[in-house]
Order: sequence, then structure tokens, then C-alpha cells
Amino acid sequence: MRPYTLRLVLAFIVAGFGLLLLTPQFGHGEDAAHALAEYQRYLPGNDLPSDLRCEVVETYQSRGQSVCRLTGGTHCESGYLIARNAVIIHTTFFHCRFPLAYLVAEYGRYDNVRRYSRGLLLRWPNIYAHVKRNGWLNSMEPVSIVTWWQPPED
Repeated sequence: MRPYTLRLVLAFIVAGFGLLLLTPQFGHGEDAAHALAEYQRYLPGNDLPSDLRCEVVETYQSRGQSVCRLTGGTHCESGYLIARNAVIIHTTFFHCRFPLAYLVAEYGRYDNVRRYSRGLLLRWPNIYAHVKRNGWLNSMEPVSIVTWWQPPED
């Protein structure tokens, strides 16, 4: 082999390897706002949907709060919400399978990251997302738990 041929083959190998490293960064063709739209009615600040079955919780600190179980929809298996005076104040979904890129596209870059041995806890102003990871964090890592809460009243 001539030296320039060897360099060309090496350049193709490096370019192919680089492309393989970048493929998880490319989307699956789904719009983030459309993918998260089915959860919009359960977000804090919305009125409690009338079709939910809820239990009223009466404790010292939480008088008149309702706790409702939720089916997870397309991307999550299950969840729950807490409402006070028929207004949702907290929502959590478990066993989700949508990529972190959906939350980043919808809410912008996260403010804080807590690193744990098998996952990350990402925080926005009113959202937490638990992300399982197998190495470096990339935007296509699946979110396993997502929690929204109502911002404190000023």
C-alpha cells in the first residue's frame, strides 16, 4: 500500500468511528412538544381533571390535599399527582422511556446535575428528572422518573 492510501483508509476509519459516537445525539424524528403534550393536563397549575379517581389526604401538614393515581400514557408506565383546592401542585411519572432531549427541548438546559453511580438527577426550576446512564451523559439517555411541582407563591 502506498502511504497516501493508508492515510485515506485511516481517515475513513476515524470518520466512521466519529459518526458512530455522534449517532445517539441525533433525534428519532419526534417533536418534543408533541411527545409531552399528553402529560400537559396533569402539570401543576392546571385544574384537577374530573375523570380521575382521587383520595383525600388529611394530615397535620396537608389538609384537603387529593392524591390521584395516573396511567402513564405513551412514554411512562404510571404516576401520581397531588392537588390542593382542585388545582394540581405536584405530578410524578415513573418508568418513563423518553429521551432527555424532550425535556431539554421543552424547558431548556437544566440548571443543576447530581451524579450518582448509576444515574443522574437533573433539575430545572420546577422539574426533576432521574436519568439512567451507562457512561457520559448524552441527550438521548432515557428519563426514568420525571417530577413537576408548582412554583412557590411570591
